[in-house]
Amino acid sequence: MIGGGPAGTELVAAMAYRAREAKLQLKPSIITGRAGLLPGMPKATRRLMHKRLTALGVRVIEADAESIRPNAVTIRGAGEFHADVMIAATGAAAWPWPQESGLKCDARGFIQVNSHLQSVSHPFVFAAGDCASMAGHPHPKSGVYAVRAGAPLGENLLRTMTRRALASYRPQKRALYLLSAGARDAVGVWGQLVIDGAWVWRWKDRIDRKFIGRFNLRA
Repeated sequence: MIGGGPAGTELVAAMAYRAREAKLQLKPSIITGRAGLLPGMPKATRRLMHKRLTALGVRVIEADAESIRPNAVTIRGAGEFHADVMIAATGAAAWPWPQESGLKCDARGFIQVNSHLQSVSHPFVFAAGDCASMAGHPHPKSGVYAVRAGAPLGENLLRTMTRRALASYRPQKRALYLLSAGARDAVGVWGQLVIDGAWVWRWKDRIDRKFIGRFNLRA
């Protein structure tokens, strides 16, 4: 696994747990980058997840991946690391076309929008989710923020087409993170508050099933 954020951490934990239950000879590793596992999260979260990954037999490599070729990744200062399967979960990155098109972008290349989710340079362009960066209200590239921007984006598109005043949207300052730790176990993060255990997993399971259930087709 290449990428030490929430996605890479949860994926490698799930695969390691499933392999152990199925008695497969899997030797999973996660290359996190120099920032280490779950950068930006409280130290307690990073420590708890590191402990759980180690218990599942996952090798945590806190170094940068420089290049990838079939069945091998070059790790800065350590040479090549060979693997049968490699999965990249390295987080959001901006495509070059928004900047090339003339849209005003931030230093990382994401489209800068105002509180109406309009491009600050081209008001007829709207953007939300991981492709956008709200001026004055920075927030992580996370599905939580992307999903919650959907309703105000839809509202302002309708208002634009009907020539009504646009509604302002301000993303929440913090989001709840519930990280699956492989087994029926999870670590929760709310600001600097860190919780863990089977009950956190049950909470996460209920939330996830309820969310996915909204998209089930019913006759």
